[in-house]
Amino acid sequence: MPSIDEQALLRQRTLETGLRLMAERGYAAVTVEQMAAAAGLPVETFQQFFSGKEMLVMALYQQLAAETLVGCEALPPGTVAARFHHVMRSKLDQFAPHREPLAGLFGAAMSPHVELGILGTHGTSAHDPMRQAFLAVVTGASDAPKDQQIQQIATLLYAAYLAVVLFWLYDRTTASRASAYLLDFMRDGLGLARGAMILPPVANTIARLASVFEAVFGKTSESDGLSP
Repeated sequence: MPSIDEQALLRQRTLETGLRLMAERGYAAVTVEQMAAAAGLPVETFQQFFSGKEMLVMALYQQLAAETLVGCEALPPGTVAARFHHVMRSKLDQFAPHREPLAGLFGAAMSPHVELGILGTHGTSAHDPMRQAFLAVVTGASDAPKDQQIQQIATLLYAAYLAVVLFWLYDRTTASRASAYLLDFMRDGLGLARGAMILPPVANTIARLASVFEAVFGKTSESDGLSP
């Protein structure tokens, strides 16, 4: 029986093999049987690691999310807007070699009934590292807000991250220039809006919007935590 370390190495090799096939042939065209054969494994052994190709790509997503969290905790000082921009540019660069399988994963995750955990509350281990990453972006910023608004802004940045990734997956401009322009626009807009966030009407709007996203992306049910 393989040791724990040997199993971990075999799982990682299987993951890399599956990702390579998806990059070469396309996410939709690759089957579990093909990935298992390419990795030199019986299908049953492959499925001990990954129940399907969606979960194989989810494993990649989780690895990249963990790397992003480590990077966010080591970010240099800067404003919320500048730090968010830096993290998002790095995130798209990190995703770029895996665009094809990630597109398939996000497409599958569009269904609210699947347990992929990117766009909803299923499998919270998948999206918790990214939520924590944006919390680190906000708490470590030179213009970090106080009290509960920290969590609210982090929630909105997480929602913005998901929107940007979906935009980037559809972006076919040269070198994803449209996505880069979008991130520049978001950085500038967030920088302009940051000073107004302490004003009661703006603060209330942020709280209401964050509660809406938290009801979907957080651990509350859709009937809990919504601000009127």
